[in-house]
Amino acid sequence: MDIQQLKEAFKQFDHKLNYVSHKELASGHINDTFLIETDRDQFFVLQKINHGVFNDVPGLVNNKVSVSEHLLETMEFYHKELLTKR
Repeated sequence: MDIQQLKEAFKQFDHKLNYVSHKELASGHINDTFLIETDRDQFFVLQKINHGVFNDVPGLVNNKVSVSEHLLETMEFYHKELLTKR
């Protein structure tokens, strides 16, 4: 993934922040993962999904959302603001 593709993917989200730089996170071997730094010192992780391994990306995303919702429901003893802080 080149820098223009990365910047374009980052713009697709409703964050109202500007891209400053990125660093490839090389700990995974299936997907390409990048740490994005913004102009407000906030960071985001973007992943380019390997469609050869994950051929049902909408199903993958739905599963991630379901797991996240379940964890939020079952971890009520933690303060919800801390769990949902972005």
